[in-house]
Amino acid sequence: MVGFKGIISVMDFGAKGDGIVDDTNSIQEAINYCSEAGRPTKVLLPKGEYKVTSPIKMPASRQGLEIIGEGNRATVINPYHNGNVIETSSQGSRICDLMIYTTGSFSKKFTGIYITNAHSVSIDNVHIMYPKNGITLEGSVYYVNARDIIILNFINKGIYLKKSLDGTAPNSNTFEIKMVTSDNGATLGTIGVHIESGILNEFRGGQISHSDVAFYLENASRNYFRNIWVEHTKNAVKAISGINYMECHGLVGNILLEGAIIETLTGDVGPYSFFQNESPNITKNLKGLYFFNEAEGNLVIDKSGNQKHLQLLGTPEWTDEGKWGKSIRFNNQTGNRIIAPSNVLDWSKGYTFGILAKIEDKGNSDYPQFGLFIDGGEKYISFILHDSYLQVVNHDNSLGSNLHSDQTLGYGTGSFNNFQWVFIYVDPSINYVEVIDPTRDKSVGMTTSIPIAIKDSSSVIQLYLSGRPIVVTNPTIGIMSMSMFYQRKLSKKEVLDIVNSVERPFIEMNEKITKSKTFISPNGHSFKISVDDTGKIVITKL
Repeated sequence: MVGFKGIISVMDFGAKGDGIVDDTNSIQEAINYCSEAGRPTKVLLPKGEYKVTSPIKMPASRQGLEIIGEGNRATVINPYHNGNVIETSSQGSRICDLMIYTTGSFSKKFTGIYITNAHSVSIDNVHIMYPKNGITLEGSVYYVNARDIIILNFINKGIYLKKSLDGTAPNSNTFEIKMVTSDNGATLGTIGVHIESGILNEFRGGQISHSDVAFYLENASRNYFRNIWVEHTKNAVKAISGINYMECHGLVGNILLEGAIIETLTGDVGPYSFFQNESPNITKNLKGLYFFNEAEGNLVIDKSGNQKHLQLLGTPEWTDEGKWGKSIRFNNQTGNRIIAPSNVLDWSKGYTFGILAKIEDKGNSDYPQFGLFIDGGEKYISFILHDSYLQVVNHDNSLGSNLHSDQTLGYGTGSFNNFQWVFIYVDPSINYVEVIDPTRDKSVGMTTSIPIAIKDSSSVIQLYLSGRPIVVTNPTIGIMSMSMFYQRKLSKKEVLDIVNSVERPFIEMNEKITKSKTFISPNGHSFKISVDDTGKIVITKL
């Protein structure tokens, strides 16, 4: 069974490498064999295409495990599943000379390589194509050395250094990049390198392109970026905090929050773009902000700072389908409800309600499960989000009758088959309802023929984001990812800023944003910026 120079071949464990037979168990059995003391540590995947349907795991029980291919064009691992393709927590492990690639139904749904709680891992000559995330390091990971790395057509993050739940973060890792590029242009929300937390990590060489942000730095300090060409990105750097160092090339914009510093060879901060100070207006009169991956037990934490948390009734069902990792799936049939504090707003004044949600199973589409349901006891007011329109209802419980008015719903596609943003403005004093949709030239609003005013907050018994005050026989299943309340009308620009946010909206809440003062190139050249009579920016080399 032991091959040339102590290498174990997955073929000896039944792998076919024909792209048809599921080789997952054969590969894993070969690794498990090598995981026992005294046996070889090298597992060879000869030339071929290996279909896998679950993660290939290199366990922590054996140090120095290696998965070796015969070249990044010859050995191809083809994932037929979501999630991680290769996982390692083996100290000193190595992954080399192979490609992770699929264009099938699991394209852009997998993470190529996932490393956690390990040190001294090597990744050599690996190509990862069409992933969701290319390479992820999570938690206490250090001394990773990745060389000759190509990550193409990712849709979320190319390289992700992630803080674990216990607060530990990847430190002192090195990446030598050939190319990291996202799919189809500067795709909204894509990040070339995302350091959620970490210090003394170094990235050098090659190109990062076609992403929304090339380098996104949160709890990041003393990280180095050298000799990387940045192009076709909306922003080169988005820095939240810490001091980091850039010796890269490209002429694109940067966003720095107060307390974040980018230093170049000349010592100037904020290379490549011109500076201005901004105070975000988007959080003005924000009364409730809910990310459904910010939950404790049956509470969804109010991130607006107003301490008006959501309560989840019944047995909430969590799903990883949400944009930020978690969402709540709800079905009124099972008694699950999403309840907001009745005093989150003054209901006699104008307000905006926004959600990011989808319909998973329409069931009985006459009675959808989410929207805004304001329970006033004898009467309730509902703004119900159907698949393609908004329905306004005033229900009189004593009479068992509805007054309702329908209007076209829309943001972009105007359909809840996929996650959809919707922003609804209500002025109860004049019975006015409007769907705020920046994709349309004219506002989509109407003065309803039914009363929608609530006297005051004390008149509201309960507030629902899913389900209704009355039980309706309805198998419709919805998924909620985010919601928010404002005590004012949002502008179209503000809605666009929320929808187009690279990460979760309002990560910059209550912070001052700084953009650069001068153009500084890595070779020390400076540029003067002025505006001519036509309003065009003129750049002059000094």
